Amino acid sequence: MSSLPDPSSLVPALLQVPETLSQGAVADVEEEEEEDDAYRVHLIPRSSPTPRKRSCCSEEIEDPSLDRKVSFADTCGLDLVEVKYFEEFPFPESPGALELNVHKEIPHSPFFIFPAFILPATQAHLLDRIQQDKVEVESIQPIEDDPLSVHGLVRVLNLSFQKSVYVRATLDSWSTHYDHPADYVAGSSDGTSDQFSFRLSFAAPTIYDGARIEFVVRYETPDAVYWANNGGQNYSVVCKLKEQPSPTPKAFSEAEEELKPLKSCLKPCTSR
Repeated sequence: MSSLPDPSSLVPALLQVPETLSQGAVADVEEEEEEDDAYRVHLIPRSSPTPRKRSCCSEEIEDPSLDRKVSFADTCGLDLVEVKYFEEFPFPESPGALELNVHKEIPHSPFFIFPAFILPATQAHLLDRIQQDKVEVESIQPIEDDPLSVHGLVRVLNLSFQKSVYVRATLDSWSTHYDHPADYVAGSSDGTSDQFSFRLSFAAPTIYDGARIEFVVRYETPDAVYWANNGGQNYSVVCKLKEQPSPTPKAFSEAEEELKPLKSCLKPCTSR
């Protein structure tokens, strides 16, 4: 067997310092680095390496080098000018001819409504009730174009500038009720009292013979609340069915007239 080399002889070879480069080699290396730096400086990318967000409002810049062609309608066989003729609308002589017929026909209703309470007979009686109860129903009447509605007026004692009036009504004997705000009637003040108006209507399924709307009036002021309820009996409006006219006897038809036995005006002759 061959003997292994002595380890001590290998130490100088492992720890040997590399030889220094010559001056010429160093100059070549520096020149190559300068060339790389110059190339990096003059290398300009054509596009950004990082994506950019484009605004939706930005307009694309059109290339001015693109050719634009202009053509006219006559080159395509069309007319350059389009002429339209208008007829003069005959203006009415009388201004009344311009008025539109906005009045609709009143629908026929087999029902009519009427108040089932007594209103104050005179103006003095009304003022006495207003002084006593501070609020009172002044009038109520059906509406011409709505046979299932009534229009009412309420007069209240002028106790405060800030005031409000409500009409509490029911169609099912107070199982449910609704508060209808009344509207102030402009120019109705007489110095001591003011007037408010309201409207009540029958609605399905409460439209039948004998249907009834009961209501009371509430008058509110910053100091107190007052009620008018017809002396504790409540105000009411009744819906009634109109009486149908009795049918007239029908006349005989022409065929029936022809079938009637004819009577002769000649007398039979008796034989002798």
